[in-house]
Amino acid sequence: MEQVLYNVAQTVEKQLDNELERCVSLTWDPCPKRPSRPALWWLNLGLLKVRIIEQDLCIIVYFRFMHCDCEGPRTIDGEKEFFAVCGKSDRVVCHFYRGDAPRCRIFDMHLKLLATKHVETRFVKMDAERAPFLTGRLKIRVIPTLALVTQNKTRDFVVGFTELGNRDDFSTETLEWRLAR
Repeated sequence: MEQVLYNVAQTVEKQLDNELERCVSLTWDPCPKRPSRPALWWLNLGLLKVRIIEQDLCIIVYFRFMHCDCEGPRTIDGEKEFFAVCGKSDRVVCHFYRGDAPRCRIFDMHLKLLATKHVETRFVKMDAERAPFLTGRLKIRVIPTLALVTQNKTRDFVVGFTELGNRDDFSTETLEWRLAR
């Protein structure tokens, strides 16, 4: 049985290595605003290959990230789309904003940077006025508010800038630290 598992793992590993070699020469870029990079770089964002070698048994584990938020947080229209996004992704950061609030633009700037850095998390934004049921249900009273959703459950909120030093010029690292908490 152990030999069969080893042979299957070797076959899958060879197929993956062949696919990686094929992609090295390509220059496909899903984010046209960035300079072009080899497709292998983008493939590594979407598929990580981990080898676990234990007692001469090679097991290959694949992690797939379903998206690349290279343009920053995606705007969603309503409650239905919010629940669909949360159902598809394990981790979601939802920015509840209002179009005329200047502090919302500050959050957008930081979330755009974090979205490109943390591909394992889905970053979305929703106009709070377009989703009265959801904002009422989540008790969102202050704009901007970030809702942190993990495995389809709202785990935490970042309300305004109070936890970020009560300043408009906080760093992206400060927001990243707060979201990771």
